[in-house]
Amino acid sequence: MMSRIVVEAEKFRLGEPETCRAEKLSLGETICEAMAHAARDLDICAIAVFTETANSARMLSKYRPNARIYAFTASEAVLNRLNLLWGVTPMRCPTNLSVEQMATFAEEELIRRSALAADEIFGLIAGTTCVAGGTNFLRLIRAGA
Repeated sequence: MMSRIVVEAEKFRLGEPETCRAEKLSLGETICEAMAHAARDLDICAIAVFTETANSARMLSKYRPNARIYAFTASEAVLNRLNLLWGVTPMRCPTNLSVEQMATFAEEELIRRSALAADEIFGLIAGTTCVAGGTNFLRLIRAGA
């Protein structure tokens, strides 16, 4: 019984996209899938996800990217929820950051934690509005550039 569960769960790995692809993906899901592919194709060392509900981090985690996922949120409840996701390190951040502030904050925090070094590439997933379900932004950033 347990082996069947493991086999079924592992079908959702990035290497088998036809088994995890819905008929049509949402905008947020498409962004997370694209970031997972970028992490595999480029030498991305970290992915910063800014999330109000943990859903973006959950969607990205499902694709098991090659890079570690750092999920930033201002909510204590969401921080606790993020602990349950594969490959996700929850991190606290201030509220209402602009996209540029998110990029700067993530870069500084990841460098401070030695998860990122100068000249390394990291990914950023966020929403350009501060509302739940608003994930609409993907950016690849070279640290220190």
